[in-house]
Parts: sequence; structure tokens; C-alpha cells
Amino acid sequence: MIKSNIQGLFTTPIYFSVLERNLTEKENSFIDQNKMETLSNNVGGDNETSKDNYILEKKELTNLKKDLLLRVKDYFNKIEDPVQKIKPYITQSWLNINRKGTYHHEHNHANSYLSGVFYVNSQPDKDSITFKDSNYYQINLGDRNNYNAFNAREWTFSVKTGAIIIFPSYLKHTVSINKYDNHERISLAFNVFIKGTIGEKKGLTELVLK
Repeated sequence: MIKSNIQGLFTTPIYFSVLERNLTEKENSFIDQNKMETLSNNVGGDNETSKDNYILEKKELTNLKKDLLLRVKDYFNKIEDPVQKIKPYITQSWLNINRKGTYHHEHNHANSYLSGVFYVNSQPDKDSITFKDSNYYQINLGDRNNYNAFNAREWTFSVKTGAIIIFPSYLKHTVSINKYDNHERISLAFNVFIKGTIGEKKGLTELVLK
């Protein structure tokens, strides 16, 4: 038996958390109202998105926004840990609705540092999100006997109501087709950018973001 140790370098962080409370009646009512006012996504998958794409700015979701922003700040503290005083903030936010027969096409989020999703209504035996490796590989070895974090080119996670996932916005992802009658997958997606001074003044890379 060969003794060895394998470590990952330059890995892509995927942050998982859960909302440790139920949505209030007011929050649920507001979401129900907005899921009825949607636009069809014609890019691929026919999923629907809310007409309001700054939905977390509404007073009915003030507490939910605070809960999500706490997770964003926790991501920064645990993963980025910058020396400079950098403040992350949520930019756009919207509802995604997947009724039977619809899915969300493979995509990433431009003009954003982080992206996140909160699952309003989801079941782990029916719903999932798949992340795609964004690296280029010159040599393709084909299928593997066993897939792991080192050799997989995509990875799928089951999701449930209350789950929160935060990830780098450049990371491509897709959502599986909803195959089920009487099941409506609802999620709230959001993008995150930053305020503060980044880079280095001496290195001529300083940038002030207000």
C-alpha cells in the first residue's frame, strides 16, 4: 500500500447554508403574488422569472435580504478574508419558477462577483443544481471508474426548501428539468458586487469602488 496525500489547489468554493427559520406569512404571500407576474425565459429551458428583478429591495422581503446578506458576508470572511475593508452588497435579485417540463439552461452571471440562490420551494428527491468545470483541458481521458472533486467536469447537488448556495459568478451552472406533476420549483436568485478599495496602490492595480 502506497502512502500518499492529495490536496486541492486553486479550488472553486461552493458555499452551503440554510435559512434557519420558516418564511413568514407576509413573505410567502409576497412571493406568491410575484410568481404570478413572470416573464418566460426564451434562451433555453422555458423557466419563468419574476418581472421584478430587484425583488429583495421590497419592504416585504427586508428580513430575508438581511438573512441572505449575512451569508454573503460569512462567505467573504471565511473564503476571501481580504485585508482591505471591502463591503459586499446584493445587486439584482429575482424569482425563478420551474413548472413541469421546464429547466434552466447552462449559464453564468456577468457583471457580478458572487451569485447565490435561495430555495423557496424545493424537494431533494426532485430538484438539483449542476455546476460545470470552467477550466480548459487539452487531453480528455474519457469516463472514470469513480468521479471525485479532482476528475469530475460537473457536479450535481440535491436541494431542498430553505437551502442557500453561494458561488463565484463565473461558474457555469444549470438546473434539471422538473418532471413532476403538482410540483412547482421556486428559487430566489441574487447577484453580489463589492464596495471599497481593491488592488494595490504601489502595484498600480488600485481600484476604488463606491
